[in-house]
Amino acid sequence: MSAFPVPEGNKTLTWTMSDDFEAYNAAEHWLTDRGFSIGRLNGDAPVGFKEGDWDIAKWWNLSASDIKQLDGVITSPDFRHGPVTV
Repeated sequence: MSAFPVPEGNKTLTWTMSDDFEAYNAAEHWLTDRGFSIGRLNGDAPVGFKEGDWDIAKWWNLSASDIKQLDGVITSPDFRHGPVTV
């Protein structure tokens, strides 16, 4: 089981490019083009996102309450080489 399981019943999109951070950058652009703010990369931890203009901390610095307020997360087994799932 993953340390960061994706909640069931949620819609997901996946990018599978393999150049350095190409999939992550594509997911990030997809979200920002739709008005979402994105948290900071921190190793293999999820990256939170929320609609609107927000300053979102690294995953390890978010409280349980902060996480509940997110609209979603970006996850990947390898953010550098993908795939990346929103």
